[in-house]
Amino acid sequence: MRISAYGNTDEGLVREHNEDSYFLAPSEPLYVVADGMGGHNSGEVASRLAVAAIEAFYHRTAGKDSVDLLQKSGRGRWPFGKRKRTAGYEELRMEAAIQLANKEIIEQARLDDAKQGMGTTIVCLYFTSAGVFVGHVGDSRCYLLHDGQLRVVTEDHSLANEYVKMNILTKEDAEHFPYKNVIVRALGLAEQVQVDIQKVEFAPGDVFLLCSDGLNDMVPKDQIASILKGIQGSADVAQAVEELIRQARRAGGNDNITAVVARIEPE
Repeated sequence: MRISAYGNTDEGLVREHNEDSYFLAPSEPLYVVADGMGGHNSGEVASRLAVAAIEAFYHRTAGKDSVDLLQKSGRGRWPFGKRKRTAGYEELRMEAAIQLANKEIIEQARLDDAKQGMGTTIVCLYFTSAGVFVGHVGDSRCYLLHDGQLRVVTEDHSLANEYVKMNILTKEDAEHFPYKNVIVRALGLAEQVQVDIQKVEFAPGDVFLLCSDGLNDMVPKDQIASILKGIQGSADVAQAVEELIRQARRAGGNDNITAVVARIEPE
């Protein structure tokens, strides 16, 4: 399996600084995007802490095949609340990485009053031969372009999406809901966080996009699809990332903009 990947971030045209962070592992097929929140630049701190914690955990557990590695901080038991009985090693590994990131943010906030309440969204991809594991908390998204069709893999943990599920809003109304960027789940808000993890099958030529809401709020889904389709026949993923960011800025750049694109190379 060969993957071509590229990422970039931009502060946009309105924000004074960039609170987004992202990561592409040089030696492992791990990709992460985080969108921080909080005053006094602490959103930037939270997103950076989360990305660093996940990177460090994956590096520490690389090449290992024992769930015991994930349980050391719990003295031989699963330390992150209720554990899914059917979860395999890679799902537990991603769960542990994100929970440890949450723990790191909370501990750092306790040490500095100015950082109280800081938090971040997170969305991660980790590729294995059995499929790609997608983990997320918040409203940063993962998209998959497969056979010319673009779909959103993740489900936003946002107030607007909760209202849609409760039939208070339609999906169309949610796009114009004044509080659509209010999130109901994030790292840094509680000692333990509910993490959504799923395994997704992929095929050669498939393209994955991770992004903060500063991209998908500004660029319509059909336009995102058109840009990603342009690289299905080539490995120039950098061109797609830069074009996505350019279009978000052109649409107003109301927030920080981050995109990571990963394409599965044909054998």
